[in-house]
Amino acid sequence: MNIPPLLAVPAAVRFASPEPLLGPMNLTQLAQRGGTALDALRGEGFETFTGRTASGPGPRRVHLVVSGGESGPKARPMHPDWVRSLRDQCQSAGTPFFFKRWGHGRSQLIVTTTPRIGARITLRRFQNPASAS
Repeated sequence: MNIPPLLAVPAAVRFASPEPLLGPMNLTQLAQRGGTALDALRGEGFETFTGRTASGPGPRRVHLVVSGGESGPKARPMHPDWVRSLRDQCQSAGTPFFFKRWGHGRSQLIVTTTPRIGARITLRRFQNPASAS
């Protein structure tokens, strides 16, 4: 995903949808030019070597993350740790997170969080019609 151009767009709400999620993703440490990194969930930049804030908190951030696995007959598998990491990043930043599907023939598990500290996680399991037969 190319997040910096998304953040450059003047919008009231921005959402990222890393799907299919085919590898780990860290939205809190996106490498930038000049030895800085971007925390897209908090709207902060920081120096990669020192960790010092390069720019203060700003309004330009990702407000919602929607993710899921690949679907279809040739869907590639997704590791649960990739989803957990993304969910935990969002929860730590107070950013809502919605997980749509595992894909790859697993039963569907919907995971949502709300943007509060100690947010309650709601889990609903749906049987994948392809695996029910």
